[in-house]
Amino acid sequence: MKELTELLTIRKVSMNDAEAMTHIMSELGYRTSLENMAARMERIAFDPTHCTFVADLDGEVVGMIHLRTVLSYLNDNVSAQVSTLITKSEFRGQGVGKELMFRGEQWAKEQGAQSLLLNSGIKKEREEAHRFYENRGYSITGYRFSKSLL
Repeated sequence: MKELTELLTIRKVSMNDAEAMTHIMSELGYRTSLENMAARMERIAFDPTHCTFVADLDGEVVGMIHLRTVLSYLNDNVSAQVSTLITKSEFRGQGVGKELMFRGEQWAKEQGAQSLLLNSGIKKEREEAHRFYENRGYSITGYRFSKSLL
């Protein structure tokens, strides 16, 4: 029997994935409308510093990763940041996230990035995700601060 990861296709997202992306975002509690998701996807699609890949299993989107390049005045390095990583709950622990992260790391290298950054909430329900990142060689290097400007 084939492993799930052998059946996956990691591909760039397309506008045809808007409905699937709308549903998958709810997996992390970010509910949105199809119209809002389509608008976000279109805005991101035209920004060359961003890239989104989906994990496709026989036409079903079972995971996604969104990345962007980051420049800084602190040094001459280019970094990339994982803005979003989601695997549908019924597919977690089966290598989908690992495949998406691998493809994301490849993309970051193709962009000239020397490092890959990501943020993850400090909620108890994120502990499994933290172990996932640490098992892939990521280290906790600081805090993230946020302020609403609305």
